[in-house]
Amino acid sequence: MKRYWKAFVRRLPISWGKRRIVFTIVSLGVVVKVPRLRLHRLWEFWRADVVLMKMEMLSSPLPEPKTKELYWEGVRLALRRTLRQTFGGIGDNWRERSFYKYSDATTRQLLKPTLFSFFGLLNIQLLGEPCKDTAACGAFRLIAGSELSNDGHHWDHPSNFDLSSGRPQLLDYGSKATQTIIKKFGARFLTEFDLEAGRAQEAREQAYFDSITEG
Repeated sequence: MKRYWKAFVRRLPISWGKRRIVFTIVSLGVVVKVPRLRLHRLWEFWRADVVLMKMEMLSSPLPEPKTKELYWEGVRLALRRTLRQTFGGIGDNWRERSFYKYSDATTRQLLKPTLFSFFGLLNIQLLGEPCKDTAACGAFRLIAGSELSNDGHHWDHPSNFDLSSGRPQLLDYGSKATQTIIKKFGARFLTEFDLEAGRAQEAREQAYFDSITEG
């Protein structure tokens, strides 16, 4: 049984994101999202930000109070960064499910439904058809403009969207930055999204970029 299970998992299409791994189960019409737990970051934090920094900053028998304060402030900042890097995918999963669950009917039209979350450790979402046309990114920029730069990694990749239903739907909406943009522009995304206008916008942006590089 274990051998067949491993073979089944190996055949699943897998997408590796920065914080999450997505398994596509076409036969069930769903994707399963699990966090990438970068546990080695905890060791790196302890080695570099606690032990080595202590040896450098607090090596004297009686370190200055200001130096001790700076050391502990650095440890706190490094710990917060490490926890985000190690467990950030759990937070993304939980936020994604909560955002879909508590959004109003209009906003939900923009989101591919997240059906279930097991405390952020595993999410089940309806299967979408990732877009391949970069014109989708131009169409979103026409509506939200420079504000998308606050979450550029998301809105610059058409594979984060599904256009197969005739309206844009987001496949990935777990980050706070993405949710902020949806709250502000969601209704307009539904009513004003125009793929052809986005294609024209992409052409204008490319022409502008070419003029700068040639000049």
